[in-house]
Amino acid sequence: MKLLTAFLVFLSVYSSAQTTQQIDKEINYAYDIFRDRKYREALSIFLRCVDTDPRIEKRSLYQNCIGHIYGKELLMLDSGIYWIEKSIETIENDTSGTHHFTYVRNHNKISQMYSHKGDYVNREYYIRKGANIFLDCPEKYKYSQNILRKLNNLFYRRKEYHLSEQAVSLYLELIEDDDKYPILADHLSLWVKIDNPEKIQETLQEIEYFLVNDYVRNKHGYSGIHFYYLGLYAQSKNKYEEAINFYKKYLVLKKDRELNNYTDYFQSIDEYYSALFYSARTLKRIAQCYKFLGDRNNEGKYLKESLGVLREGHHYKDVEITFVTAEIYRELELYERENNVDYIKNTSNLYLDSAQLFIDSFIAEYNLKDTSQLIVNELLHQKYYYAVFSEQTSQKKQLYWDSYLLFKQFLKKQYLDKDHLYQFSSRKKIQDNIISFFAEEYLKDHQIEDLLRVLEIIENSKSNILYKRSQGFGDITLEEYLEADDLDQLRNRTNNPPLLSSSEMKSFFGENYNEKAFVSYYPLENQLVIISYVDGQFDLELKPFPANWITLIATVHKELKTSILNSNNSIGKQLSALGSFLLPKALLDSEIERVVFSPANELSEIPFDILKYHDAYFLEKWASSYSFSLHHEFVTDQKTASDDLRIMGVAPYNKINLPYSKKEVDEFSDFVLSDTSATLSNTLRYSKDYNVLHFATHTTINENIENSKIDFYPTNGVNGDLFLSEIDKIDLSHLDLVTLSSCHSADGPYIGGEGTLSLQRVFAYSNVKAIVASKWEVNDQVSALIMKSFYENIQKGYPLDKALQKARLELLEDNKAMRANPLYWGNFVLYGKTTALTSSGFEKFFEELLD
Repeated sequence: MKLLTAFLVFLSVYSSAQTTQQIDKEINYAYDIFRDRKYREALSIFLRCVDTDPRIEKRSLYQNCIGHIYGKELLMLDSGIYWIEKSIETIENDTSGTHHFTYVRNHNKISQMYSHKGDYVNREYYIRKGANIFLDCPEKYKYSQNILRKLNNLFYRRKEYHLSEQAVSLYLELIEDDDKYPILADHLSLWVKIDNPEKIQETLQEIEYFLVNDYVRNKHGYSGIHFYYLGLYAQSKNKYEEAINFYKKYLVLKKDRELNNYTDYFQSIDEYYSALFYSARTLKRIAQCYKFLGDRNNEGKYLKESLGVLREGHHYKDVEITFVTAEIYRELELYERENNVDYIKNTSNLYLDSAQLFIDSFIAEYNLKDTSQLIVNELLHQKYYYAVFSEQTSQKKQLYWDSYLLFKQFLKKQYLDKDHLYQFSSRKKIQDNIISFFAEEYLKDHQIEDLLRVLEIIENSKSNILYKRSQGFGDITLEEYLEADDLDQLRNRTNNPPLLSSSEMKSFFGENYNEKAFVSYYPLENQLVIISYVDGQFDLELKPFPANWITLIATVHKELKTSILNSNNSIGKQLSALGSFLLPKALLDSEIERVVFSPANELSEIPFDILKYHDAYFLEKWASSYSFSLHHEFVTDQKTASDDLRIMGVAPYNKINLPYSKKEVDEFSDFVLSDTSATLSNTLRYSKDYNVLHFATHTTINENIENSKIDFYPTNGVNGDLFLSEIDKIDLSHLDLVTLSSCHSADGPYIGGEGTLSLQRVFAYSNVKAIVASKWEVNDQVSALIMKSFYENIQKGYPLDKALQKARLELLEDNKAMRANPLYWGNFVLYGKTTALTSSGFEKFFEELLD
């Protein structure tokens, strides 16, 4: 019996060995015919063997091959995805400890298939998962590091260039030198998009160093694509002939590589069609350059040539081919309209309709929702151009508004602040054209809906990062992105201010602006948009800039930034000219005493209090404050007055140049940190018990604004300064007011889509409700007088804007010579809530009665 059992075991093992040997023979044959591109015959063998091979590592490999053939050769994406998912499942269910070298590669491959479909949610899921698997065991999967390049590509395609840069940098740390060309080219493209000339030159030198080696040049990774990116950079700098030369050099190298096939690199069918995208995209760029050179014949020639290249791949429903085709059709629409009168008469919108047809067909093919970043971006441009070409006003209005709504939807998904703001700058022309259209429509028939749409767009272009911070969302690093437990929550968080409907705006202003006016500014190319809400009524003005506008603004800016306090002020005429130009008509005719200004661009650098009208400063007529944006105001709780005013003061440990600062804070503070006690840790610790925090100390403003800081006394010999980049990580929501009585604390670079990036703004990032700061150098003796009076007025129950106005008017009343030079008293600006911090008392009532 034992002999029989042993014989049966031997027979089973022998039979199994015979079976696996036969399978291996078939599989080797399948690989051979696959290389001969006999895909269906190879597929039938893999399908047969996947059910009969008892070896789990082999089954997962066959599933991978089946998925590859379906998805990448036969272009049956859903079938390809199904089999790659089965391969991943087989590997994850294997408990034998076998190393599956295709594990990370499966994630790479399936993400590509989802990418072709335009399904960026699943694409992101598999790339992120694959990247984490690789990073957990980089040695084990060292031949699968290309997943990090896919991670970079994911961010790049979504136009999140700064997060993309983190992925590229990580990849460069891990890759071997011989394989660096493709990722260095990716790096170059990022620096071109971000417009960093130093990094462009540095990366180009690295690329040229590697290309000295013939072996590197002959690898399949070398395509000459870096010449395309150099063309992009030259084109962005209006060097069109140089750009054309770079583009053509890339096309020559690309064609040479395809014809000569320097390596045994096997190009799949989907990769062949993707190559069409790169050629067509480059030809489209050449056409654009010829347009700007005034060569319309070559423009049309290259546009049509690019479209011809893509026709070969039109039957393949791929996201990149679809969208570059749509872009070319839109450019052909513009070309024909500008060069062919008969086109407008007979076939108007022919190319634009073709672009829409391609997009709709692609969405229908894969049953997609119009929520992916790429789809939203394409639909945005389609709606916009339909609006531009429409001849019906009502239709034009709807299309422009739909385009703007898609723009807001597009902006929701950026993870990083810099990428979020990049989208504002890159689409500024579209925003400005929509603003201009609705503003002009309002002036024609005064429909309030048109004005409110202009106001929504203008205010949405301000303080977007501040809105994110107020919702508890900060920047994330690549590491935090990869480690996030809930990607859906991370992806779907609201980064963008809410859309303010007409009814919401009317209600908001009715409730919060009974005793105040609101004035919003937005500069277009040749005119200034001014929207005001005064005495319960909205109004809009379009004012053409005066001929000397640039000189006027530059002179005032220079004087405010460089003048010495005791010098003779010489910009009185300029301040009068600016004041007259910026005042809305409605405000001139009103008796209202409080105004909230919402400036933009170059106007953000000028305190409106120092502007003049009929020889009177704005300060003398209005209590001014400033809004970061209407959207930020809308979501910020209104403060109700109380009698609980608790002030903590921080004076400098280094009194050089600030001899009056300690005396300043002693005048009104309930608790003071100064000298060696004025450390950062003490400030954060004790400030929790106060609702007003006053700094009368040194600040350092750095060229790199993130390195600007507030100076504190070192702790245990260690520098304890508080840097701008650190402030928004501190929750200061318990503070009703922060006062920065220090030089240039309200000054900084203006960032499109956000505003002036200053120490003042980052305290708002930390949820401080109101912030007073200085636009230029302070005179600490004058500041001490203003601040003493300011806090006395707050204690009496005055709103913050009135308290600050009264303090400075009292200074001028007692020091009449200072009136001539606003550099002494005009530096302080109040942003945020202006509501009184204490309830009104008899003293305030009596003062107002006397006034």
